[in-house]
Amino acid sequence: MKTDELRNILANEIKSLAQLRNQDNALQVELKLLKEEAEARFNEEFGELIENARLAKCQMMDAESEIRCHAVTLYGLDGSTKQPVPGIGMRETKNYVYEDGKAFDWAKGHLMCLQLDSKAFKDVCKNDSTRPDFVSIDTTVTATIATDLSSVIGSEGKP
Repeated sequence: MKTDELRNILANEIKSLAQLRNQDNALQVELKLLKEEAEARFNEEFGELIENARLAKCQMMDAESEIRCHAVTLYGLDGSTKQPVPGIGMRETKNYVYEDGKAFDWAKGHLMCLQLDSKAFKDVCKNDSTRPDFVSIDTTVTATIATDLSSVIGSEGKP
């Protein structure tokens, strides 16, 4: 296939895509409006129920918070009670606090496998003078399509 033929095919395809995007956009706008109208009707019809559900949820969350606070306080007084009352369980989570630099030095000293900082290594590779010999460059070409295709279709919306 010749380049001129392929160029014509691409020009026709991009015009068709522009029309499809316009059609999709119009349908999405219509769907959004219909959804907003339906939600407004639903909220109007079931507004009291929605408000009651919101209030019940707030009360439930407040009660849960208070129960957790009391259970943690009790656990602080008697650290051996893993189930102070039926329906409540206590869980201990250990968080290890350390300085990153000291942990990194320790890991190097103990020959632990450390993760490569890929972002920093790629930055080193971008510069010809600092790129290690074992690094090769693989270039990939990707076609991009403009978001706004209004310039490729005529004023009447046809290719």
